[in-house]
Amino acid sequence: MATRKKLPAEPPFDPEAARRSIAHDAPIRSGKYVLYWLRALRRAEDNLCLDHAVRRANELGLPLVVYESLDPRAPYASARVHTFVLQSAIGRREAIESKGAAYGFFLPKSADEARANKALVKLARDAALIVTDWFAPSGAMSEFWSEVPARIGRAYGVRVELVDDTVGVAMAHFAGKHEVAARTIRPKVQRVLDACLRASDEPTVRAPRLREVEWPFSPVEIQANAVASLVEGCAIDHSIPAVATTPGTRVEALRRLDRFIDERLRRYDSQRNDMGLKGSSELSAHLHFGVLSGRSVALRARASSAPEAEREAFVEELIVRRALAFNHCMTTEGHHRYERSVPEWARATLEAHDNDPRAKHTFEDFERARTRDPLWNAAQRELLRDGVIQPYARMLWGKVAIELAPSAKTAFEWLVALNDKWALDGRDPNTYTNIAWCFGLHDHPYPERAVFGTVRCMTSRAASTKWDTAAYVQRVR
Repeated sequence: MATRKKLPAEPPFDPEAARRSIAHDAPIRSGKYVLYWLRALRRAEDNLCLDHAVRRANELGLPLVVYESLDPRAPYASARVHTFVLQSAIGRREAIESKGAAYGFFLPKSADEARANKALVKLARDAALIVTDWFAPSGAMSEFWSEVPARIGRAYGVRVELVDDTVGVAMAHFAGKHEVAARTIRPKVQRVLDACLRASDEPTVRAPRLREVEWPFSPVEIQANAVASLVEGCAIDHSIPAVATTPGTRVEALRRLDRFIDERLRRYDSQRNDMGLKGSSELSAHLHFGVLSGRSVALRARASSAPEAEREAFVEELIVRRALAFNHCMTTEGHHRYERSVPEWARATLEAHDNDPRAKHTFEDFERARTRDPLWNAAQRELLRDGVIQPYARMLWGKVAIELAPSAKTAFEWLVALNDKWALDGRDPNTYTNIAWCFGLHDHPYPERAVFGTVRCMTSRAASTKWDTAAYVQRVR
């Protein structure tokens, strides 16, 4: 009787190795310092990419220089985004210098100043190695996240290493194929989640800190009382105002996290979608800009006294669903476009119903919240005012738009434009994927009906039978 050949054991999962990748593979060269280009993780604490940069500097016996910038050429640069990011940087210099590194924040006032200065290029010339944070391709920002590090490395012959500390699990582990739905990625995430949820050990640089860095710009000192004037001096879109109720500071992020853990987590599963209540974590903007780590938020939730079912429901949304969203954007080129992001079966059924009776509003009606649907208008007003939409209202905002726009494709394009422009957590894999879900992504066909075809339908009338939508409208108003 033939014996079956024993397969080799699968190597143990190494989360730290899985988080690391190389944008440009070149030998480490002689240089004055290791350069950490801080891009996606706008924090000095609990930052695994900064930890890696510190360790590399220590291995090489070199100082560490940390460079951060806020470029007015970025898509959808606005007073809203600039204010949030600059607020997140309050206290960052002191925190990074306490680790033994030098820190400089470059705030070009105009596109011309950014182009002429070439700050990153000049810093790269003296670097033995560049370390920067990994982020998934993300809509109009995809080139910045995916291509610029490699381009800098090639142009100046410098090694560029990336570290992923975004979702909480190492996303390179989930980049092999496009996942069908949460049910297909969930067991894969759960297998590695415990290994990935580790706190930073906050290493410090051993080499003396460079006191006189030859910065190719004048580093900005960011104080709370100076943020408004700094933003005012930048050539960006000032018609999108800052959100006073959502400061970008780490202090505010931790305050919201404490409130959620202490007051809301124990009822999370039953209240997060209730439009009449505020049951969510309200951390989406701070997670998007990396002010908080999804990894550390998950650790706090798991360590809480909330019932296990509530804790796991939150971790499902925080880690599994975000991993699914990042997987979609990593494996779908042009994921912010209707033809690329909406599955073929959904496009076919939606387009078959394009001539069904519908409102056919204009983009101006959408942006100014002047459609025939009062509940949709309330969600849009919340976006305009607060830069976020309550979770269930956000799903409804995406679904009902299909009934209000001239076609499903037009609705998709308008939603992406509004979200990119107005949302604090816009331009993010999570929000692009959430919009595409409203059009059938990661879903399956339902019984056919007007306008939606076989795509899952949600209506304002149905929502009013489930939640206190009047309380939501009143709160927004």
